[in-house]
Amino acid sequence: MSAAVRALRRSPGALGGVASGTNSAIRELGGVFGVAVLAAVFTGPAVYGTPDAFVDAFKPALWVGAGLAAGGIVSALLAPPREVQPPEATTRRTALPADVGPTGA
Repeated sequence: MSAAVRALRRSPGALGGVASGTNSAIRELGGVFGVAVLAAVFTGPAVYGTPDAFVDAFKPALWVGAGLAAGGIVSALLAPPREVQPPEATTRRTALPADVGPTGA
C-alpha cells in the first residue's frame, strides 16, 4: 500500500484533500532537498575534468543517498505504531433539488 493511500485512509473524510495535499508537498520537498544534498556532495573542483574524477566524486554521493535511505527505513521501523480506527460509516449524500445544478446555479 502506498504512502498516499495510507495518508488518505487515516484522515477523516472531510480532511482528505488536506491529507493528500500535505502528502504531495512533503514528497516534493523530499525530492528537492534530496537532489540538492546529493548535488552538493557530488560537486567539486574539476569534477567533469576526467572520467575518473567524475566517478570519484559520484561515489560519496551514492553513499550519502544510501545512508539517507537507510535512515528513513530505520526511522519508519522505529516509529510508534498508530492506532488504526475503523473507517467511518459513509454518509448518504442528499440529492440536489431539481432546479439547482452541480455548480449551484
